[in-house]
This record gives sequence, C-alpha cells and structure tokens, in this order.
Amino acid sequence: MVSISETYKEVFELVPRIVCVAAALLSTTRGPAKNEGSLHIKRERVPCETIFRRLGGRIFRRCYRMSEPMFWKLHNLLKPYMGGDKKRKRGSTPNGDIPTSSRLSMALRWFAGGDPLDIFQVHGVAPEQVYISV
Repeated sequence: MVSISETYKEVFELVPRIVCVAAALLSTTRGPAKNEGSLHIKRERVPCETIFRRLGGRIFRRCYRMSEPMFWKLHNLLKPYMGGDKKRKRGSTPNGDIPTSSRLSMALRWFAGGDPLDIFQVHGVAPEQVYISV
C-alpha cells in the first residue's frame, strides 16, 4: 500500500518538471516582440494643390464652403499658430510630415460635413490624422 507521504513526494518531484514545460510552452506561443511586429503602411501624401486642381472651382467651393484664394489667405493667417508635426520617439515619420495646408484642408472638409473615411483617403494620411487635424 502506498502511503500519503510517498504520494506527496512524487507530486513534489513532478512540480519542477511541470513548471519547466509550462514555461517552454509559454515562451514559444507568445506573439512577436514589439519591434518585430510594428506595422508600417506606406502612404503617398497628395499635395493640396493637386487635390484642388482635381476638384475645380465650383466643387471646391461646395466642399470647403469658401473659394480657393480664401483658403490660401486663411492658411497664411493660421500657419504661425499651427504646430509642426511632432517627431516620433523612434525617429522621423516614415511617410513624411503632413503639411499645414493639408491639415487645414482636412479640418475644413470635416467642419463642412465631410466624411473622415473619405478625407483621409484623398489626402493620403492615416484615418486618425483627420481627427488630429481638427
């Protein structure tokens, strides 16, 4: 007959082995390290001049609720107060900085009732940049 103390002794001898196996399984099932899994989506910034040229004068006025010369006048007034892009901790922005004219364009389109999902695609930026511009 097996005594209780012998059973406990066998269990205590197995515990370190179980812990080692569990640690080995956990170390192999973890996701990628933070720097390995960082995802970068390559975007091509579209200059405001190109966007405005595609729209034409009449559509521009409907989209922005002002004329193009008024947009540039407003841009020149606000430019000193618009902060530049902050550099990321890891370095420069991979797709390049977003110009102040594009930030103003995104904000005005949003205020005029534009859909952020359309705005970010036209300007070639990340979706959250539309809200940051506002």
